[in-house]
Amino acid sequence: MPAPAVPSPPPDLSAVRVRDPYPFFAWLRRHSPAHADRRPGRPTVWQISRYDDVRALLSDGRLSKDPARVSGYVAGPTGLNRHLVHADPPDHTRLRTLVNAAFVPRSIAQLEPFIADTANRLLDRIEQHTHVDVIAEFAAPLTFRMICAILGVPDELDNAATRDTLMATIAPPRAWTPPGWKPVCTPCWTA
Repeated sequence: MPAPAVPSPPPDLSAVRVRDPYPFFAWLRRHSPAHADRRPGRPTVWQISRYDDVRALLSDGRLSKDPARVSGYVAGPTGLNRHLVHADPPDHTRLRTLVNAAFVPRSIAQLEPFIADTANRLLDRIEQHTHVDVIAEFAAPLTFRMICAILGVPDELDNAATRDTLMATIAPPRAWTPPGWKPVCTPCWTA
């Protein structure tokens, strides 16, 4: 039996969902909690908006985080495609075990002075700006420096080339993607 048709989100909510996602996702939760976002030339992206549904899917072994299983996926640089974010068990379990020690409360507490200093330096840089892209100018650089510190990456490698290379493993640049494709911040979940 085919699934019943569900309405698409109203165009006015879709148009502003990047700037203000809350009304868009509230609409999805009420009207289409498992919404298939189908766009020409792009893989279908399922938007699951209810907590219990997300929890159930995340623990379902039939699903995968491996983007190579998505029809039309275009891989990034050779050797950088396999990492924790895109891995399924048992690879995910093995990789997670390797990094777990860096994220225990004691290890994070030792990083607190570094995190505070880095956050203050980033805030000093943007203090006089009239408009600030909080993600690009604060959250992303802070997260990047924290990950580098945890992994032992030297400060001199905190530059655009290193960031671009590492980001290409998560969201490949447009040159590696189909026309019209836009990176998504969440993993691609495929059956």
